[in-house]
Amino acid sequence: MKKELLDSKKKIKNAYISMLEKKENPNVREMCRIAGVNKSTFYYYYPYLEMLEKELYKEEAQALFQRIAKGIDFDNIPNNIMEVVYSHLDNISGKNRLLFYYNKTLSLDVLIETAIEASRKRNNDIYNEMILVVFLRGGLSLLLDPAYSKKDKSVVLERIIRSYNKRIV
Repeated sequence: MKKELLDSKKKIKNAYISMLEKKENPNVREMCRIAGVNKSTFYYYYPYLEMLEKELYKEEAQALFQRIAKGIDFDNIPNNIMEVVYSHLDNISGKNRLLFYYNKTLSLDVLIETAIEASRKRNNDIYNEMILVVFLRGGLSLLLDPAYSKKDKSVVLERIIRSYNKRIV
């Protein structure tokens, strides 16, 4: 792909993030104005806004998961998965935090897809994969819920992990 086309794509992504930083709802017309590109350029890459969002979130989720995956034992999920994920969520900042918290549902979906792909590459065990999905979906939803204190979240996650470890295989 030509350099100027890649630059346009990058400008569009930066415009999206710029709008989030200003607490504005991203829309195609305003992003194109900020990026200095035509709407036809936007639609060349993304037939609709959700495709741009999915691409951005997938990039961020993959980067976040690469950091998280270094601390996960995929053969023994979830012994330490939530602690590892929680510590990384606490430490994300800037663009990453902005994207993650702007659309938590999409962020969680993409992060879970990324985790499943990584899990399949390491251990093709459907039971482990299902546990991974349950823990990531439930655990991350809990971690992102402002209604609970960090202490409450830790207690709930400990109970979940204890009950998992007592399961009959």
